[in-house]
Amino acid sequence: MRRVLYRDEQVLVIDKPAGLAVQGGTRTLHHLDGLLDALAFDGERPRLVHRLDRDTSGVLVLARTAAAASKLAAAFASRAVHKLYWAVVVGVPRIAAGKISQPLSKRFGAAGERVGADDEGDAAVTFYRVIEHAGSSAAWLALLPRTGRTHQLRAHCTLLGTPILGDGKYGGAAAFLAEVGDATRLHLHARAIQFPHPERGTVTVEAPLPVHMRETFDFFGFDASTADGMPAEWDEPHRPASKRTSRVDGADTRRSSARTGTPPPKPPQRGGHHSGRRSGPRSGQGGGRGGAPQTPRKPRG
Repeated sequence: MRRVLYRDEQVLVIDKPAGLAVQGGTRTLHHLDGLLDALAFDGERPRLVHRLDRDTSGVLVLARTAAAASKLAAAFASRAVHKLYWAVVVGVPRIAAGKISQPLSKRFGAAGERVGADDEGDAAVTFYRVIEHAGSSAAWLALLPRTGRTHQLRAHCTLLGTPILGDGKYGGAAAFLAEVGDATRLHLHARAIQFPHPERGTVTVEAPLPVHMRETFDFFGFDASTADGMPAEWDEPHRPASKRTSRVDGADTRRSSARTGTPPPKPPQRGGHHSGRRSGPRSGQGGGRGGAPQTPRKPRG
Protein backbone atom coordinates (compact mmCIF):
# COMPACT_ATOMS: atom_id res chain seq x y z
CA MET A 1 0.00 0.00 0.00
CA ARG A 2 1.51 3.30 -1.09
CA ARG A 3 0.11 5.13 1.93
CA VAL A 4 2.10 2.94 4.34
CA LEU A 5 5.37 4.70 5.11
CA TYR A 6 6.69 2.40 7.84
CA ARG A 7 5.62 -0.95 9.30
CA ASP A 8 6.93 -3.41 11.85
CA GLU A 9 5.32 -5.74 14.38
CA GLN A 10 4.54 -2.88 16.78
CA VAL A 11 4.04 0.26 14.73
CA LEU A 12 2.42 1.42 11.51
CA VAL A 13 3.00 4.89 10.04
CA ILE A 14 0.79 6.04 7.18
CA ASP A 15 0.54 9.05 4.90
CA LYS A 16 -2.92 10.44 5.65
CA PRO A 17 -4.50 12.18 2.66
CA ALA A 18 -5.90 15.67 3.03
CA GLY A 19 -9.69 15.66 3.35
CA LEU A 20 -9.93 12.41 5.35
CA ALA A 21 -11.03 12.82 8.97
CA VAL A 22 -9.23 10.64 11.50
CA GLN A 23 -12.34 9.96 13.59
CA GLY A 24 -16.07 10.15 12.91
CA GLY A 25 -18.59 12.67 14.16
CA THR A 26 -22.18 13.73 13.78
CA ARG A 27 -21.78 14.62 10.11
CA THR A 28 -18.58 12.67 9.39
CA LEU A 29 -19.37 9.22 8.02
CA HIS A 30 -16.16 8.58 6.08
CA HIS A 31 -13.11 8.54 8.34
CA LEU A 32 -9.82 6.73 8.94
CA ASP A 33 -11.03 5.00 12.10
CA GLY A 34 -13.63 3.20 10.00
CA LEU A 35 -10.95 1.96 7.59
CA LEU A 36 -8.44 0.54 10.05
CA ASP A 37 -9.50 -3.08 9.54
CA ALA A 38 -7.92 -2.86 6.09
CA LEU A 39 -4.59 -2.04 7.76
CA ALA A 40 -4.50 -5.08 10.06
CA PHE A 41 -2.14 -7.02 7.74
CA ASP A 42 -3.10 -10.35 9.36
CA GLY A 43 -2.56 -8.87 12.82
CA GLU A 44 -4.60 -6.82 15.26
CA ARG A 45 -6.68 -3.87 14.14
CA PRO A 46 -4.40 -0.80 14.43
CA ARG A 47 -5.13 1.71 17.18
CA LEU A 48 -5.08 5.49 16.91
CA VAL A 49 -2.61 7.20 19.25
CA HIS A 50 -2.84 10.78 17.94
CA ARG A 51 -4.73 12.74 15.30
CA LEU A 52 -4.35 15.13 12.40
CA ASP A 53 -6.95 17.64 11.27
CA ARG A 54 -9.13 16.44 8.41
CA ASP A 55 -7.60 18.86 5.91
CA THR A 56 -3.99 18.27 7.01
CA SER A 57 -2.01 15.65 5.13
CA GLY A 58 1.03 13.65 6.18
CA VAL A 59 2.51 11.29 8.74
CA LEU A 60 0.18 9.58 11.20
CA VAL A 61 1.33 6.93 13.70
CA LEU A 62 -0.78 3.87 14.52
CA ALA A 63 -0.13 1.17 17.13
CA ARG A 64 -0.46 -2.48 16.09
CA THR A 65 -0.84 -3.90 19.61
CA ALA A 66 -2.40 -2.77 22.89
CA ALA A 67 1.02 -2.64 24.56
CA ALA A 68 2.44 -0.48 21.77
CA ALA A 69 -0.58 1.82 21.95
CA SER A 70 0.00 2.41 25.67
CA LYS A 71 3.68 3.24 25.19
CA LEU A 72 3.11 5.47 22.18
CA ALA A 73 0.28 7.34 23.89
CA ALA A 74 2.61 7.99 26.84
CA ALA A 75 5.31 9.26 24.45
CA PHE A 76 2.89 11.74 22.85
CA ALA A 77 1.63 12.89 26.26
CA SER A 78 5.18 13.46 27.55
CA ARG A 79 6.20 15.40 24.40
CA ALA A 80 8.84 12.82 23.55
CA VAL A 81 7.50 12.87 20.00
CA HIS A 82 8.84 15.54 17.65
CA LYS A 83 6.92 16.75 14.60
CA LEU A 84 7.85 18.83 11.59
CA TYR A 85 5.20 20.51 9.45
CA TRP A 86 5.53 22.32 6.17
CA ALA A 87 3.11 25.11 5.26
CA VAL A 88 2.68 27.61 2.47
CA VAL A 89 1.46 30.89 3.93
CA VAL A 90 0.14 34.07 2.34
CA GLY A 91 2.67 36.83 2.84
CA VAL A 92 6.09 36.61 4.49
CA PRO A 93 6.73 36.87 8.26
CA ARG A 94 8.51 40.12 9.14
CA ILE A 95 11.01 38.10 11.16
CA ALA A 96 12.44 35.08 9.35
CA ALA A 97 12.53 32.73 12.35
CA GLY A 98 11.13 32.74 15.84
CA LYS A 99 8.92 31.30 18.51
CA ILE A 100 5.18 31.86 18.88
CA SER A 101 4.04 31.36 22.44
CA GLN A 102 0.34 32.21 22.63
CA PRO A 103 -2.18 30.26 24.73
CA LEU A 104 -5.30 29.20 22.85
CA SER A 105 -8.87 28.30 23.73
CA LYS A 106 -12.00 27.13 21.94
CA ARG A 107 -14.57 29.54 20.61
CA PHE A 108 -18.00 28.84 19.19
CA GLY A 109 -19.85 30.95 16.65
CA ALA A 110 -21.81 30.97 13.43
CA ALA A 111 -18.86 29.44 11.59
CA GLY A 112 -18.68 26.58 14.09
CA GLU A 113 -15.92 25.67 16.51
CA ARG A 114 -12.57 27.36 16.17
CA VAL A 115 -9.76 28.46 18.47
CA GLY A 116 -8.35 31.86 19.33
CA ALA A 117 -5.74 33.66 21.39
CA ASP A 118 -6.56 33.61 25.09
CA ASP A 119 -3.98 34.34 27.77
CA GLU A 120 -6.01 32.17 30.16
CA GLY A 121 -6.21 29.31 27.64
CA ASP A 122 -4.05 26.24 27.10
CA ALA A 123 -0.35 26.84 26.57
CA ALA A 124 0.62 26.60 22.90
CA VAL A 125 4.17 26.97 21.55
CA THR A 126 5.34 26.82 17.94
CA PHE A 127 8.78 27.45 16.46
CA TYR A 128 8.84 28.59 12.83
CA ARG A 129 11.37 29.35 10.13
CA VAL A 130 11.06 30.71 6.60
CA ILE A 131 12.70 28.26 4.20
CA GLU A 132 11.93 30.11 0.94
CA HIS A 133 9.62 32.89 -0.21
CA ALA A 134 8.22 34.21 -3.47
CA GLY A 135 8.62 37.96 -3.23
CA SER A 136 6.12 39.21 -0.66
CA SER A 137 3.26 37.01 -1.94
CA ALA A 138 3.89 33.71 -0.17
CA ALA A 139 6.38 31.81 1.95
CA TRP A 140 7.23 28.19 2.68
CA LEU A 141 7.53 27.69 6.44
CA ALA A 142 8.90 24.91 8.61
CA LEU A 143 6.74 24.65 11.74
CA LEU A 144 7.88 22.86 14.87
CA PRO A 145 5.04 22.57 17.41
CA ARG A 146 6.10 21.97 21.00
CA THR A 147 2.50 21.50 22.10
CA GLY A 148 -0.37 19.77 20.32
CA ARG A 149 -3.43 22.00 20.58
CA THR A 150 -6.29 21.72 18.13
CA HIS A 151 -5.64 23.92 15.07
CA GLN A 152 -2.55 25.30 16.82
CA LEU A 153 -0.50 25.86 13.68
CA ARG A 154 -3.40 27.37 11.78
CA ALA A 155 -4.15 29.82 14.60
CA HIS A 156 -0.49 30.69 15.22
CA CYS A 157 0.23 31.36 11.54
CA THR A 158 -2.77 33.68 11.42
CA LEU A 159 -1.59 35.48 14.56
CA LEU A 160 1.79 35.86 12.85
CA GLY A 161 0.03 37.82 10.11
CA THR A 162 0.58 35.12 7.49
CA PRO A 163 -2.42 32.75 7.31
CA ILE A 164 -1.90 29.32 5.79
CA LEU A 165 -2.86 29.28 2.13
CA GLY A 166 -6.40 27.93 1.74
CA ASP A 167 -7.30 28.34 5.43
CA GLY A 168 -10.43 30.46 5.14
CA LYS A 169 -11.59 29.34 8.58
CA TYR A 170 -8.78 31.28 10.25
CA GLY A 171 -7.49 33.64 7.60
CA GLY A 172 -10.70 34.62 5.83
CA ALA A 173 -10.26 36.18 2.40
CA ALA A 174 -6.60 36.92 3.20
CA ALA A 175 -5.85 33.18 3.06
CA PHE A 176 -6.38 32.93 -0.69
CA LEU A 177 -4.34 33.89 -3.74
CA ALA A 178 -6.14 34.21 -7.06
CA GLU A 179 -3.07 33.22 -9.05
CA VAL A 180 -2.68 29.83 -7.30
CA GLY A 181 -4.66 27.08 -9.00
CA ASP A 182 -5.68 25.03 -5.94
CA ALA A 183 -5.58 27.72 -3.29
CA THR A 184 -8.87 26.57 -1.75
CA ARG A 185 -7.18 23.52 -0.18
CA LEU A 186 -5.29 23.82 3.09
CA HIS A 187 -1.55 23.97 2.49
CA LEU A 188 -0.43 22.31 5.74
CA HIS A 189 1.48 19.03 5.66
CA ALA A 190 2.82 16.84 8.47
CA ARG A 191 6.18 16.35 6.83
CA ALA A 192 8.02 14.23 9.41
CA ILE A 193 7.72 12.64 12.81
CA GLN A 194 10.29 11.25 15.23
CA PHE A 195 9.19 9.04 18.11
CA PRO A 196 10.57 6.46 20.55
CA HIS A 197 9.79 2.96 19.35
CA PRO A 198 7.83 0.90 21.90
CA GLU A 199 10.55 -1.75 21.93
CA ARG A 200 13.77 -0.25 20.60
CA GLY A 201 15.44 2.98 19.55
CA THR A 202 13.92 5.92 17.74
CA VAL A 203 11.98 5.98 14.48
CA THR A 204 11.93 8.92 12.03
CA VAL A 205 9.50 8.89 9.12
CA GLU A 206 8.82 11.42 6.36
CA ALA A 207 5.80 11.84 4.08
CA PRO A 208 5.97 13.24 0.55
CA LEU A 209 4.09 16.41 -0.30
CA PRO A 210 0.48 15.94 -1.46
CA VAL A 211 -0.31 16.75 -5.07
CA HIS A 212 -1.90 20.16 -4.43
CA MET A 213 1.13 21.33 -2.44
CA ARG A 214 3.58 20.00 -5.02
CA GLU A 215 1.76 22.01 -7.66
CA THR A 216 1.93 25.13 -5.49
CA PHE A 217 5.64 24.55 -4.83
CA ASP A 218 6.18 24.30 -8.58
CA PHE A 219 4.17 27.47 -9.19
CA PHE A 220 6.26 29.51 -6.76
CA GLY A 221 9.54 27.79 -7.61
CA PHE A 222 10.02 26.32 -4.13
CA ASP A 223 12.49 23.43 -4.13
CA ALA A 224 11.70 20.79 -1.51
CA SER A 225 15.20 19.37 -1.86
CA THR A 226 16.70 22.47 -0.21
CA ALA A 227 15.44 21.47 3.26
CA ASP A 228 16.21 18.35 5.24
CA GLY A 229 13.53 16.49 7.15
CA MET A 230 13.85 16.40 10.91
CA PRO A 231 15.85 19.20 12.55
CA ALA A 232 18.93 18.03 14.37
CA GLU A 233 18.22 20.31 17.35
CA TRP A 234 14.95 20.44 19.25
CA ASP A 235 16.01 22.17 22.45
CA GLU A 236 14.19 25.39 23.24
CA PRO A 237 16.17 28.61 23.70
CA HIS A 238 17.49 29.02 27.23
CA ARG A 239 17.83 32.81 27.35
CA PRO A 240 15.15 34.37 29.58
CA ALA A 241 12.55 36.32 27.63
CA SER A 242 11.50 39.85 28.35
CA LYS A 243 8.10 40.19 30.01
CA ARG A 244 7.03 42.87 27.59
CA THR A 245 4.21 41.50 25.47
CA SER A 246 3.37 41.85 21.81
CA ARG A 247 0.86 39.78 19.85
CA VAL A 248 1.52 40.92 16.32
CA ASP A 249 5.25 41.45 15.94
CA GLY A 250 5.86 38.21 14.07
CA ALA A 251 7.77 36.73 16.99
CA ASP A 252 7.06 35.19 20.36
CA THR A 253 4.17 36.97 22.03
CA ARG A 254 6.51 37.36 25.03
CA ARG A 255 9.39 38.68 22.92
CA SER A 256 11.61 35.65 23.16
CA SER A 257 13.90 34.00 20.65
CA ALA A 258 13.28 35.98 17.46
CA ARG A 259 13.73 39.36 19.16
CA THR A 260 16.45 38.55 21.65
CA GLY A 261 18.60 36.86 19.03
CA THR A 262 18.47 33.41 20.65
CA PRO A 263 18.11 30.99 17.73
CA PRO A 264 15.13 28.63 17.73
CA PRO A 265 15.57 25.03 16.56
CA LYS A 266 15.82 25.06 12.80
CA PRO A 267 15.68 22.63 9.89
CA PRO A 268 19.24 22.25 8.60
CA GLN A 269 19.71 23.52 5.05
CA ARG A 270 21.59 21.83 2.25
CA GLY A 271 23.61 24.43 0.47
CA GLY A 272 21.65 27.39 1.84
CA HIS A 273 18.81 29.23 0.15
CA HIS A 274 18.46 29.88 -3.55
CA SER A 275 19.34 33.35 -4.71
CA GLY A 276 16.80 35.81 -6.08
CA ARG A 277 13.14 36.04 -5.20
CA ARG A 278 12.95 32.50 -3.79
CA SER A 279 15.55 32.83 -1.09
CA GLY A 280 14.50 32.99 2.54
CA PRO A 281 14.74 36.48 4.04
CA ARG A 282 17.28 37.31 6.64
CA SER A 283 16.07 37.98 10.14
CA GLY A 284 14.28 41.28 10.31
CA GLN A 285 13.55 41.38 6.57
CA GLY A 286 10.66 40.28 4.42
CA GLY A 287 7.35 41.63 3.20
CA GLY A 288 5.18 41.13 6.26
CA ARG A 289 1.48 40.65 5.69
CA GLY A 290 -1.18 40.95 7.44
CA GLY A 291 -7.47 32.03 16.54
CA ALA A 292 -7.23 27.25 19.48
CA PRO A 293 -8.39 24.75 22.37
CA GLN A 294 -8.49 22.33 25.16
CA THR A 295 -6.54 19.11 24.68
CA PRO A 296 -8.59 16.72 22.51
CA ARG A 297 -9.29 13.10 23.30
CA LYS A 298 -6.08 12.17 21.56
CA PRO A 299 -3.29 14.69 20.90
CA ARG A 300 -3.54 16.22 17.47
CA GLY A 301 -0.61 16.56 15.16
